[in-house]
Amino acid sequence: MHSEKLIDVRDVGKTFHSKLLRRPHVALQSLDLSVEEGEIFGFLGPNGAGKTTTIKILLGLIRSTSGSGQVLGFPFGSVAARRSLGFLPDSPRFYRYLTARELLRFGGKLHGIVGAELARRVEDTLDRVHLAEDARGRALWSYSRGMLQRVGIAAALLHRPRLVILDEPMNGLDPIGRNVFRDLLLVLKSEGVTVFLSSHVLHDIENIADRVGILNEGHLIQCGSLSEILAVDDRHVEIRFEIERGSVLREITPSFDELVLSPQGWFGQVGDPERATRIVRKILESGGRLLRFERKRVSLEEFFLQQISGERANTPTRPDVAASPRNVPRAEADQTRAPRRKRTHEEVPS
Repeated sequence: MHSEKLIDVRDVGKTFHSKLLRRPHVALQSLDLSVEEGEIFGFLGPNGAGKTTTIKILLGLIRSTSGSGQVLGFPFGSVAARRSLGFLPDSPRFYRYLTARELLRFGGKLHGIVGAELARRVEDTLDRVHLAEDARGRALWSYSRGMLQRVGIAAALLHRPRLVILDEPMNGLDPIGRNVFRDLLLVLKSEGVTVFLSSHVLHDIENIADRVGILNEGHLIQCGSLSEILAVDDRHVEIRFEIERGSVLREITPSFDELVLSPQGWFGQVGDPERATRIVRKILESGGRLLRFERKRVSLEEFFLQQISGERANTPTRPDVAASPRNVPRAEADQTRAPRRKRTHEEVPS
């Protein structure tokens, strides 16, 4: 049984025209994208990739130049879709003379929530984002950036939307706030809420997203589940272990491609599974303790950087631009520099 597509984008393009620009700026090109009901979808890309432009088109804040699509089964920007949609923009702006409670009451009334139900929802939603009780009656001008971000998240969730679109929601949040927010998203998912999340905090996306899409220069260059795109590297093995310094450590050190000492013990990487097995056998036979032995998996951050750098390296040079050092593409400029000396690992002390 297939779940419903709450976001369905088909061949959408967006070109900005301005008298100040010498030429039109193409922000999106033939974007195809879908988000299934009940999933957390991470929308990634460098600055200027077109992420916020995409979000504005989904919300109906701007119109696409080409293509079409739906949000919650309705055309982009429909009032019917907005009734079941929550949105947090990047760097939200509020009436700063209002308190958190007053802001949420104002938003709740716009959604037709009134009376005792509104009062209860305001407090429950502020509890969910962990906004301190003594801060709820203070004017927003006295809030820190992280507190304002919590209020913005609460405003997006107050009316219990089916779909939440969040543009850089972790801006201004400290590590505790980010952890609270990650937990909140997982709770929302368990309640059946669909989350479309644009963020630069790739570690957090990796921990909570079901699928991700990577946008670069207006093109969707990758899209899929993390298990599909973050393939395990069968050729490399990571080994973490504890062992006393001595002859055995000196004997196995040359067998590692990389070996470092961390507070959690020795951490090494080996490019041959059979060689890794022999190393582990020596560690155990000498009385050492094996803490971890697993195939290396590329992190989302590593994968993201590989994809973006690969796209830029394959971008053709514009023929109308002189090949001066200032205008040489990064991939070509790197080739003109002297090769960087390969770093070698220091000898492990005995």
